[in-house]
Amino acid sequence: MSIAICRVQKLKGASAVAGMQIHDRREKEHSNSNPDIDRSHSSKNYAFIETPGKSFNALADERIKQGYTGEKAIRKDAIRVVEGLFTSDGVFFENKTPQEQRRFFEDCLKWTQDRFGADNIISAIVHMDEETPHLHVDFVPLTVDGRLSAKDMLGGRADLQRLQDDFYKSVGKPWGMERGERADLDNPEAEKPRRHKTTAEFKRDTTAEIVALEAKRKKLVSEHAKYAQICKETEERIKSLSENESALNRKIEGLKDDFKEKVNDYNRKIAEMNSKNREIVDEINGLKDESASLGAEVAAKKKILSDFSLKVQLASDLEDTIKEAYKQIIFIANDNPIKFAARRDDVREEAENLKKAAVSAVKQLSKAENYAISLYDEYRKIDKKLAVAQKEAAKVPDLTAQNKDLAVKFGKISRVIDFSPELQAHFKQAEEAMIKQIEAERQLNQQNNNRSSGRGAR
Repeated sequence: MSIAICRVQKLKGASAVAGMQIHDRREKEHSNSNPDIDRSHSSKNYAFIETPGKSFNALADERIKQGYTGEKAIRKDAIRVVEGLFTSDGVFFENKTPQEQRRFFEDCLKWTQDRFGADNIISAIVHMDEETPHLHVDFVPLTVDGRLSAKDMLGGRADLQRLQDDFYKSVGKPWGMERGERADLDNPEAEKPRRHKTTAEFKRDTTAEIVALEAKRKKLVSEHAKYAQICKETEERIKSLSENESALNRKIEGLKDDFKEKVNDYNRKIAEMNSKNREIVDEINGLKDESASLGAEVAAKKKILSDFSLKVQLASDLEDTIKEAYKQIIFIANDNPIKFAARRDDVREEAENLKKAAVSAVKQLSKAENYAISLYDEYRKIDKKLAVAQKEAAKVPDLTAQNKDLAVKFGKISRVIDFSPELQAHFKQAEEAMIKQIEAERQLNQQNNNRSSGRGAR
């Protein structure tokens, strides 16, 4: 923030007053004492109070003659003119239009008139041709009671400090300026108060300070431009990231929908598998009932087979009997041909009947044996099919539990999954793994179904 600057200086002797007149009015073409003057801008200087054709000393004498009421003659070394200088730094004036600059100097002049008397002012000129615009106000130190006393008009260090406070309050603060550093006059251990500088010293130091401030300002402007560019690039980057985030969020929403659809599809497949499992269980229960029925039938057939075995044994015994009877017939025929001839036809008929009965018994025995063998083979096939079905049935609870566990896991995943940037890299892999797992389950079930269909066909 800019500082409000007000400096007052006593002009000792007529020569000092004349020198100030030459400086303020730019009466010399060149000034060795002030090389900062740029004559190309001197036409921009302007005066609030000016009396052309009269010197500052003459104007001071006229004012003293008009307002001095003292009885004693004025001493030759008395301070007849005091100069006031009002300005600020270059930044303050750069940010102001010419009209605003003029109003600032008008406020400085009004403060001077109110504090030191409007009638005492003999000149008020603004210089625009030096490093920083400033106002020179020259006035005669006549007190209100008509005494010529610069000491009473300005006072000591404490009075000058209060003068600075009043100038800041009346002019600097309304213009948004800061007060300069304030010396601690009440503390004896504080730094010794600074010596009051002459106008030339003040302008020299102020110019150096302004140059340093200007260099600092340019540096700050350059840094501000650099940081402004960084801010611009950052804003563009933020905008780009925001757009990317929006696109990513849309993509994530799409992936969420796809994921939910896949989970729903998987749940449908689980429901289908559970339905298929129930069908398998029903089929197994049917096979168990069929197995029990076949078991009873096999038991009955075994009994029949046992009876046929008995008949086979009887037929075998009958065959032996027939053979033995045939031997006896031969023996009788040889021993008693007449008796044999009388009964030959009866014996032959009886033998034929026995032979037919034996042959019929053997045929029935053969059929019964073949039927029993086929029943036994069918029983073995059904028993094998039942064993496989029972084995498949044993897998059903595990498969159902696995399906339920997977359903719970997918439910948890769908509830707690966080599509933050850290999970995006893994989401696709998880999705592919889920698809592979579903496909593996489908192929395994297909293979089991094929094996079951193949056994049923055999």
